[in-house]
This record gives sequence, C-alpha cells and structure tokens, in this order.
Amino acid sequence: MAEVFRICGLAAMAAVMALLLKRTIPEAAAGISVSAGIIILLIAFSHAAEIFGDLRIFAEKFGDLSAVFTLMLKLTGIACLVEFAADTAADFGESALGEKLRFAGKILMLSLVMPVVLRYIENILSLLP
Repeated sequence: MAEVFRICGLAAMAAVMALLLKRTIPEAAAGISVSAGIIILLIAFSHAAEIFGDLRIFAEKFGDLSAVFTLMLKLTGIACLVEFAADTAADFGESALGEKLRFAGKILMLSLVMPVVLRYIENILSLLP
C-alpha cells in the first residue's frame, strides 16, 4: 500500500513541476514528465519478480490453463506498453501517432487471441452431434 502512495506522490510532484516549467522551459518539463514515468515503471517492475514466481506455480499446477493465463499476461503487457508509448507520444504533441499506436496494439492483441478462440470453438463444435 505504501508503494501506491509513493508512486502517486512522485507523479503528483512531477506533474506540478512540469506544469510550472512548461511555459519557461518546455524541454525541462517534458524531461521531468518522461523521467517520472520511467521511475514509476521501474518501481512497478521491481514487483514483477513476485508475479512471475506466482505464475510459474500456477503453470505447474494447472497445465493447459497456464497457456490461457500466459496469453492474458502477454495481452496485459502489450496493452500497458502500447498505452505508455501512446501517452508519451501525446505528451510530445504527437497524439495522432499515439492513436495509430493504440490501433496497432489492438490488432496485435487480436492476432494473439484468435488462435485460442478458434481452438475453443473447434472443441465446442466437436462436442456437438
């Protein structure tokens, strides 16, 4: 719980600093914003080892379901990375590029999901008379 307060505090301080510097030194404001974003991601990634350990245990216990869970993890990772990159592009005034990036991310996510969906549809159809 303390991590949430630390991350939110960092984001709030960076936002205020960037806002104050935006008119006088816009490059510094952008640098503060990007730096804060990177620090926040590093804090979040520091907890990723615990998550991957739990996922490994899940995969060992549930076998076939682990493929679905792995897919969910990949989709979540793609969504987070695309959103971060699109927001960064928007911060630099390239919101159109960010929107195209979001669209490409959705297509990539759909391409990962389709084989699993088709496999489940085939399994369901094989059960029908």
